[in-house]
Amino acid sequence: MAAPGDTESTLSRRSCFFIFLLVSSLALLYRVTNMEKYLIGTLNENDNQIIMTSKARGRLRRPPMVTSFPRNHSKHPVVYDMNTLERKDLPHGSFLFGPHSHQVNIKHNFKQSWTEVQKELIDDDDDIVDIEKEKERCDRYNFKLANEKNPKRRRLFLGSLLANDSLEVLKAVGTEAWNMFHTVSFIEGNVTQNLSPREWKYYDPNKPSEHLNTLYQLFGPKTKVSVDYYVSNLKTVGGNELITEFLQREGSMYRWEMNGMQEDDIGIILDADEIFTRDFLRAMQVCDMPEFNSNQDCREPKLIASTIVMESSPNCVTKDRRWHHPDAIIGKCLKQVGNETLHPPTKREYKGRHGMRQRGYGFEKDYSKYVAEGFGPKNTYPLWDAVDFRMEVGGNMRSKGDGSPTGYHFHNFFNNGEEIHVKYRTYGHSIKSAMEMPLWDLSADLKLAVDCTHGSSNDQVLDFNNTGSSNMPIYYLNEKVRNARHQLWKKIVQDEEGRVNGKSKNGTVEESDNDEDESPVNEQNSDVLVESSLGSSASASALYSTKSHWDSSKSAVLGLATGLSLGDYQNFVGSLRATGFPGHIILGIAKDAPKYIVDYLTKQNVTIQFVEMAEKCTYDGAIGHDGEPGKPIDTSHWHCPKDFPDFKITWARFPIYKQWLEQCPDCTHGIV
Repeated sequence: MAAPGDTESTLSRRSCFFIFLLVSSLALLYRVTNMEKYLIGTLNENDNQIIMTSKARGRLRRPPMVTSFPRNHSKHPVVYDMNTLERKDLPHGSFLFGPHSHQVNIKHNFKQSWTEVQKELIDDDDDIVDIEKEKERCDRYNFKLANEKNPKRRRLFLGSLLANDSLEVLKAVGTEAWNMFHTVSFIEGNVTQNLSPREWKYYDPNKPSEHLNTLYQLFGPKTKVSVDYYVSNLKTVGGNELITEFLQREGSMYRWEMNGMQEDDIGIILDADEIFTRDFLRAMQVCDMPEFNSNQDCREPKLIASTIVMESSPNCVTKDRRWHHPDAIIGKCLKQVGNETLHPPTKREYKGRHGMRQRGYGFEKDYSKYVAEGFGPKNTYPLWDAVDFRMEVGGNMRSKGDGSPTGYHFHNFFNNGEEIHVKYRTYGHSIKSAMEMPLWDLSADLKLAVDCTHGSSNDQVLDFNNTGSSNMPIYYLNEKVRNARHQLWKKIVQDEEGRVNGKSKNGTVEESDNDEDESPVNEQNSDVLVESSLGSSASASALYSTKSHWDSSKSAVLGLATGLSLGDYQNFVGSLRATGFPGHIILGIAKDAPKYIVDYLTKQNVTIQFVEMAEKCTYDGAIGHDGEPGKPIDTSHWHCPKDFPDFKITWARFPIYKQWLEQCPDCTHGIV
């Protein structure tokens, strides 16, 4: 009922006011309950790029990725629906971001069994930098301390793929990196590299994942450890067997961004069985390394480890071989972290935005098209994606001053033979018959590791204590752990020998006769399986024959290898010789190559051919189409050899190889 004096118009105004309040309240409630959707905003149509609308500032900005983790400081549940996770949708698939180790209640059921020596090496996490100690450390690698007056440690961010890697390897890597990294990002995929389906190992929708809970504990309580999930949209790998790996690695860059990576932090991309040495990780944090300078133009920003390789056991260290991963790059030069205005994106193989760089756009350091098309200011180059760490050239391999390694590779450290067969059947460069083949036939590396258990490869492998290195993996400094791993590897080999020998006895492997054409060969056209009456203790070498139409001693491997570091030559030549290859290696190197490189190649019995470059290329022709003359080709950016100035080096190599072969009368069999 209206109060005295109220008019009809007054009542109408009050009614409208109350209706307005009701509608406003409902609108506010709707907005609050949909705040996360509001914050995440819209998707860029070209690449589903997450964009946040900042109405308060009246502009669009790209923030660190918004997560759906609890914002009231409560812990994230350890059992969750994967579909509720924050996600990043891309043309090739989707990343779903799980909680990291600081966001969950960890069940502390994993205990490290370290010796006093190991504890002393790991207990180096001082809040205050000891200047004299760090100066000595930098000096070990021929560097200076970055800032003596106010030294501080750079933060480290790690990124790796994760599949069925053994706990043994993860413990070894985690021990070396204990409490050193700000972030350790693992990306698990729902398919293998050849798109074979796989089940999640680090996710369980029904109960807490024990695998994930253990992984959270391996890198130290100061490190944020996460497993994020990649769901691939690919239907085929096309002509690139590793495209799935390349695309899946992108997830770590988004995780680093989520965790607050800055331009002066260091990103490290590796496989789960690789790690920089602990001492060198500390050096990267404080030493004045040119790769981490603030004036880095991002053309060649990589710092590359000089890595010793252990094949299946810490007591089988490959001799005269250095692996060239992992790799480190300063945050300033990384996608999701660096300035894309100063370093515009380059063109890549998958839909222009993903995968490896295209030729002329940074592939193999060729930026000719990138520069010609006017990308970016002068003297700056594109930011690096995770795939670039592994696949692009452009950096320096760093060893310790005394020649010791700066990285470790725990290769093929599986727990049983079946895991090894599955790896070679389903991952990159897969072998279709891998499940049936003896494991020593799967790769030269495994053959070397098998021979190591029998003591028949002493000229190609070194024992853990006899490498001559001043540092070795901290995890395997425990002799009991080291010997246990070697005994497990021996048992894997013995079981495999028994399996193969048992098959022969049962007639599942055909008996070989003297006619090579009728011998059963594997799909790689290499080793031939033969029946053997030897027991399960027989050596692997007695169970197979290596018949071939080619005589390896009369075969040749040729290549142009100018301007490389000693480590690069060690990777190529050393690994080739480590397989036992006795044939010719013919390499073209620069005329002014350093003496120590020439000495190393000579020691490895390499035939050296010096390649001298022409002052300028002489080709002045044109390429036309449909009978019409074309524009003259600009050869000013070509690099041509002096003997063939009409051809750029990538074309001239073929007549050059022909000349080299004509000079090698004994090169009469296989040519690579």
